Amino acid sequence: MSTAPCTPFNQVCIVARDGKRTARWYTAGLGMLPAGRNVFFGKLTERVQAVPGPLLHAFWALDRQGFFQVEVFQYLKPPPRPRRLDWTPADWGYSTVGVHVRDFDAALARLAALGSLPYTEPIGGGGERRVCVPDPDGNLVELHERDPLAGIAPPPERPDLDATVRVVTVSVPDLDAFCARAEGGFGLLREDVRLHEPEHERLWGLDGAKRNTAVLRGGGVALEVVQYESPRGRPWPDGHRLSDLGYMNVAVGFRDTVDFDHWFAHAQAEGWTPHGKPLEIGIFRVMYVDDRDGFDVEMLRPRTWADRLTGFAPSMPYVVAEQLSDAPPAEVWARVANIAGMESWSGLPVRVEEPGPPGTGTRRRLKIMGSWVAEEIVQWDPPNRYAYELTGGSPLSNHHGEVHVIPDGAGSRIRWAVRFRSRIPFTGRLIAAALQRRLQQALSGLAEDTGRGPRRSSRGARSSDVAQTARRSHSLVDNSRSTGGTHD
Repeated sequence: MSTAPCTPFNQVCIVARDGKRTARWYTAGLGMLPAGRNVFFGKLTERVQAVPGPLLHAFWALDRQGFFQVEVFQYLKPPPRPRRLDWTPADWGYSTVGVHVRDFDAALARLAALGSLPYTEPIGGGGERRVCVPDPDGNLVELHERDPLAGIAPPPERPDLDATVRVVTVSVPDLDAFCARAEGGFGLLREDVRLHEPEHERLWGLDGAKRNTAVLRGGGVALEVVQYESPRGRPWPDGHRLSDLGYMNVAVGFRDTVDFDHWFAHAQAEGWTPHGKPLEIGIFRVMYVDDRDGFDVEMLRPRTWADRLTGFAPSMPYVVAEQLSDAPPAEVWARVANIAGMESWSGLPVRVEEPGPPGTGTRRRLKIMGSWVAEEIVQWDPPNRYAYELTGGSPLSNHHGEVHVIPDGAGSRIRWAVRFRSRIPFTGRLIAAALQRRLQQALSGLAEDTGRGPRRSSRGARSSDVAQTARRSHSLVDNSRSTGGTHD
């Protein structure tokens, strides 16, 4: 396994009957963040996708990675066609998405509440369980209790979220030829890692199947390339279009136009045929490319300043404050876990009515800045993190916060993330900005209160390396889009 840099995958795209419903499945069910919506149509969209006369809604969701999105398309024109009735994952195309979830049982419970039940019982022992669950259109989503790319994928930039896309499986007719084209054309890395064993085939109904496999990694996502020997994979049916229901494609992502153009030329040299000249419209540069067997990959360079318009920033208020401290994690955690002593380092007048020691399920009342709120601790993982929700008294709804204490050399990195919805229209951005300042001041005070002081930063400001992380994820104050398009 290699930790060498490579071109990242930054998207997997799904064509759904009801885009809003499917996007909510990924947010409310798997625990991703909503990232807004848009509409695409006309000749420019047709030029990129090679779909005749397209009119479609796009919805987005974000996982724990900083530069990755789940994209859901709902085509109004042309009407999407379903997969063949006897389709199997051995047939050509993108077949399965593998998602690592922080809490396996909680994820299954949320999905069951949305009407999605696993095809089989989970396989594997404690900490190693896997199971396949259908999304609202029957697409295969494999849940992983253990991160299959632990140790080689970049660290998460949104560790407070519950889900990370780690694997996309594609069934091809010629494994070696496809891997050579993809590895050389997009700058992916071939990894010596085995993501599945023969017994896992029964998770998606192919018990006893035989296949050959290779893994190409792009950033924090692995493209698992499989060639089935038994049963043999079949090509797409006559008349197949990208707008048909199912997984459409994956995208390789770039933050630099020079890199995009470099790999666009490489892709063509390796046998990938673009649908046309790259489309440049200011907020992104994009083009789809196909190989000789009809497999499609999107090449996408979104502009950072336009992330709220292209689904790479949350569409709900999402605030992050981070602070480095020279104090070791255990010392920092002792302060963080003592909410009653929060006033000493946060600068906020706090009074706590607590029924007992803190832990998962603890409910307490807090008086902060003169107002009483009700809080429930929903996760308690000392000395690493705790999560809480405000259940009453707050002017905000769906208020979820997490505090992480992360080892950083001999010291610590403290991260406080909050997401919420405002009950008053159009105030989310203002509230988020004010809350971010308060959280940052509190964490700076916490670092000073340990007696060791903030590390490589001044009071109330991020250190340079933490700020760089925040800029990459664009989550310092990520809130409702200026376009007003949001979804739950």
